[in-house]
Parts: sequence; C-alpha cells; structure tokens
Amino acid sequence: MTDEPQPAGPAPVSSWQPAKVSAILQRTTRVKSIFLEPRERFSFSAGQHVDVRLTADDGYRAQRSYSIASDPRTWDRSSSRST
Repeated sequence: MTDEPQPAGPAPVSSWQPAKVSAILQRTTRVKSIFLEPRERFSFSAGQHVDVRLTADDGYRAQRSYSIASDPRTWDRSSSRST
C-alpha cells in the first residue's frame, strides 16, 4: 500500500446524460461489449453497474442495468451484458 496521493478521476455524474454507441463487439454467442461515449466522463470501478436508458424515435423507452467491464485507468467504456 502506498501513501502517495492518487490522481483525481472525473467527477461522479448523478443524472442521466446522452451517450453515443461507438462500437459493439460480439465476444461470444451470448456476450457483447458495447462501447459508449457519454458527453461527460464519470468515475467508476470495474464491475460496477450502470443503468442505461434508451428512448427511441417512436417514443419507446427501455432501461437496463449493465456491468462495466473496463479498467477505470484506461476509460475505454466497455460494458458487458449476457443475452
């Protein structure tokens, strides 16, 4: 363990924000990685869950919880969900 100060990460975001899907990779027949680009970065831990809400052009809304699979030091925004 070290007593050295750690660099401050992005501030936590407590409200909804728009995000763009930048890529989707099929990892296995049951798992995809979805790469998101939110407007503002937020702090997280690998394994943490994040709620994602979709509002389609026709007004349909869906909300799902996803597990963040990225290393927060790289901030590559990979999420996983079994289908």
